[in-house]
Order: sequence, then structure tokens, then C-alpha cells
Amino acid sequence: MILIELFIIILIAVHLFTTATFYAVKRSKISNRFKSSSDHPANVGNTASQLGGLVIVPITLCTCFLIFKTFHNIPYYTQLIFYIPYILLFVTGIIDDFKPIPAGIRLGIHIANAISITIVIFGLTKYDGLGEIISALGFILPSIFMVLAISWLINAVNFIDGMDLFLVVNIIPGCLLFSILGMNSNEFYFISVIYLVFTSALLGFVWFNRPMASIYMGDAGTLCIGLLLSSSAVYILAEYGSIAGFIPFAYIMVDTTYTLLHRAIKGLNVLKSHNHHAYQIAMRNGKTKNSIRQTCFFVSITNAGLAYVCFAYEHAILWQFIMGGAALGLSTLTFIFFRKPNPIGA
Repeated sequence: MILIELFIIILIAVHLFTTATFYAVKRSKISNRFKSSSDHPANVGNTASQLGGLVIVPITLCTCFLIFKTFHNIPYYTQLIFYIPYILLFVTGIIDDFKPIPAGIRLGIHIANAISITIVIFGLTKYDGLGEIISALGFILPSIFMVLAISWLINAVNFIDGMDLFLVVNIIPGCLLFSILGMNSNEFYFISVIYLVFTSALLGFVWFNRPMASIYMGDAGTLCIGLLLSSSAVYILAEYGSIAGFIPFAYIMVDTTYTLLHRAIKGLNVLKSHNHHAYQIAMRNGKTKNSIRQTCFFVSITNAGLAYVCFAYEHAILWQFIMGGAALGLSTLTFIFFRKPNPIGA
């Protein structure tokens, strides 16, 4: 009981420290160095500072390091292998927020980090949950899929940091799900602790990202968040043979996949910033930001609940199929709804 109470105190302290740090950074000169241009398509013209990741990522990583050192005997070597990709993406994001990196180089860095995380996951799981697939296809194709999935979700999260609280409403239900799933499981404990700390820090970000937002996450934050979400999803796939880790973030993947495919078909540069995502189209069609946020929050909560069912039924194939299909269907309908023009006079 004392350990639990101490851990709760740590989480509260993380939230308060994050909030205080954001307040201090917002009032400092560094805030002006990370303001986006007024015509930045990802912000829909908002000139808020892109420095959320500068606060959240270091606080999360340092707190997790201290927790694992104090309460759980996880070797430094294991932690170092885990942290290096996040640190590399964090540095990449800072540089990109300050002075944009060419899209091809940025994508190459994402893939390199995805490969390193996939190697770590293989070392931890040996793909135990993919026994039949490995027997039929070998290790190469599943590994390629995991690398692509991680790279895709890294970029997908980066694309939705363009409206007040939109990033938060899309990821926080899934983050809370992963936070609680492994507290009584040695296999998932490492991931749950990271999510608990990250969620506490993320709630500190909410105070400054709520309308009208003065701070956005920025690349330094979104890239690391995307890596966290995707590596967790791939770990669950490798360990349990389950798609449950992807289900809470189905809307993000539907929006990003369709939008980039649509741009590719039209011959547009898929690596260039744009404002063609469904939530951006919904705003131009007259839907209010609040209604868009509320809709996505409902969808995210529902998808997190569907993912929980997969865990509750021990990742049975039937339940994966049903819950995954439901999440895909709901997310697709939401995407269509956002892109549909409002009736005249509505």
C-alpha cells in the first residue's frame, strides 16, 4: 500500500511539475523561437509555440528512469536500448521545429528508429504471439510490417497536432487503457508505467493546449508520442498476436491513410505539410472545433473500449476481428462525416 501511495504521489508531482514548467517556458524567450508561421497549414493559421514536446518528453523519460531504478530492477542496458530511439527522435523534432528538415531525411530517420525498436521487440518477445504466421512466412515479412507500422503511426500522430486539444482527445483514452492494463502483469508492467507517467505529464499540457491554445506539441513531442503508441501496439502484436494495440488509434490511422493516398493519387507531394485532413476539411465546411473534438473524443473512448474487450478475451481471433472491424467502421464513418459538406443553412 505504501508503494502504491508513493507512486500516486510521483504521478501528481509529475503533473504539477509539468504544468509549472510549461508556465515558465511560455513566459520565457525560448517560446518565441518555436512559434510557427501564420500560414503553417498544420496549425490552421495559429501561431502558438510548438514546444510541448520540449517539456513532456524529458520529464517522462527522466521520471521513468528514476522509477525503474528505484522500484523495479530493469537493467540499464535494456533501458538504454529503449530510450535511444526516443532521444534521437526528440532531437530530430527539435531541429525540425526550429529549422525544417527535408522530408526525405526526416522519413529516413523515422524508419531507422522503427527498425531499432523492432529489433528490441524481437529480442523481448521472439514474436511468440505470431507462431503460425512465423511458421508460414518466416521472420522477415512480419518484421517489415512492424517497421512500416511504427513509421506510419509516428507520422500519423505528427499530422494531427493542428487544432486545440485535438491530439489529446485522440490519444488519451488509449493511453489510459495502456496505463491500467499492466499494473498487475509483469509482462506489461514496463509499458504501463511509461504510459502512467506520460499521461500525467500530458494532462499538464492540456492546460496550455485547450482553446485558445498557446502551446502545441510540436515535432519534438509528436514524433516521440507516435513512437510510444506504435511500439506498444507492435509489442502487443508480437507478444500476443493481437491487433488490440492499434485499435484505440484507429481514427488517426484511417484519416492519415486515406488522406495521403488521396494526395498521392492526385500527384501531390505526400511528404509536404498540408491542410487536407478530415478535421481540417470539417472546419472549412462549417463544423465547429468543439463538435469535432467531442466527436473524436467519443470515437477514441469507444475504440479504447473495443481494444479492452480484446484484452479481456485474451486476444481471441474472433474478438479481434469483431472489435477491430467495429473500430475501423466507426472511424471510417467519422472520417466521412467530417469530410461531408454541411447542408446549406445548417
